[in-house]
Amino acid sequence: MRVFTNAEEINEAPKPVYDFIETLLKQCELEDEDAYAKDAFNSIFGGAFYLVENEEDLKSIYTSTESNLPPDEQEEICGGWASIVEKADVFDTCEHILDGTYVQILLCTNNEGGNTFIIPRGIADKCDNIRRSIMLTKEAWQNNEGH
Repeated sequence: MRVFTNAEEINEAPKPVYDFIETLLKQCELEDEDAYAKDAFNSIFGGAFYLVENEEDLKSIYTSTESNLPPDEQEEICGGWASIVEKADVFDTCEHILDGTYVQILLCTNNEGGNTFIIPRGIADKCDNIRRSIMLTKEAWQNNEGH
């Protein structure tokens, strides 16, 4: 999995992912140097951007549900929470982006936001819990709009 923690690092991202993150940065109306500072995305977005590169990387996408796996089988990044491979869940954002070629998953864990996982569609489609999470998240947010 590739990790992007500031604007300089996204130069190594595939063009559509670079454009997506660059658009988010422009919406924040930051000074250029703010986005290039070490670990800048932690203060801007509340976490890093993670680009999933294979099915194994999916085990690092954590949910808000505790894992039922023995501790030695859990991914360290998940911190005791179930991974998307283990369970579907409702996220702050879980949707297709970039004309459906990627899936974005965001679980806010602090006031700024949280880590954002970007998954190529070909990998996302191999995990039924991602499809289910997209539906659960959409339903949850639609039901929340009237409140």
